[in-house]
Amino acid sequence: MGSLTSFCDQRQLTLNLSKTQRMTSDARHSHAADLVLNSAAVEKVESLKYLGFTFHGGRDMSFGLGILSTAAKKAVFVMRRQYPLLSIRDSALHCKLLDTLVLPILSYAVE
Repeated sequence: MGSLTSFCDQRQLTLNLSKTQRMTSDARHSHAADLVLNSAAVEKVESLKYLGFTFHGGRDMSFGLGILSTAAKKAVFVMRRQYPLLSIRDSALHCKLLDTLVLPILSYAVE
């Protein structure tokens, strides 16, 4: 953490420790000592969400993909439930709504 502190100091940057978390993705290091920065411990978490994708320290990428899949299914369910209420029968509009409401959920972390 000393190099991170030096990097921030040289560039006059500050770290907001209330928003800073650490996650270990290697089981061999899961019981590593606490990281301390400016006399404060950095919070250790099992999973974290970054740009809409959930990473889990002890699992592979399929964990996050499962969460995205569940969110997309919920969006499809809500969207399809609204069709009769809004009298939407046009299939082109159905596709446009799918592209607008569901595709962004499935596109998280594809790059």
